[in-house]
Amino acid sequence: MIEFAESKTKVFLFFYNENITNIELVNEKLLKVDSNHIDLFKEIINIENIIKTKYKTEIVLIKKYPTKWYTLNGPKQSYNKIKFLKHKDDDDVENQECDVLDVLSRIYQNSDDDTRRAMEKSFVESGGKVLSTNWKDVKDKKVEYKETKKELK
Repeated sequence: MIEFAESKTKVFLFFYNENITNIELVNEKLLKVDSNHIDLFKEIINIENIIKTKYKTEIVLIKKYPTKWYTLNGPKQSYNKIKFLKHKDDDDVENQECDVLDVLSRIYQNSDDDTRRAMEKSFVESGGKVLSTNWKDVKDKKVEYKETKKELK
């Protein structure tokens, strides 16, 4: 059994009642623990520390980017990657690959209070299926997810 915790800069993995003998960082998103491979949600820089006790092994990983992961494992496919074209005045980089979560975080951080309220209300009321940025549309009604005919098939 693996338990996962995190800070902004580190990831903590806890393995209970397991005799772990080999821990290896295969690449920045893949950790090998004995014969098990763990696909990480985001990139890490290295393994900072390994603490072994009689009943548990703790592995401390350093995140490459100081962001919240919310989950340990990354997607099985790269469907969460989208290419976004940046404006020329943004860091002199025209093309940058970003996670959808990063883009949504940037939208939220750079928005006014009404937009943030709309995003929070729509996301919570729809169970995470609807995200609105228009407070006028969502302030007076409950936000619900409506399936389309394509989704019903």
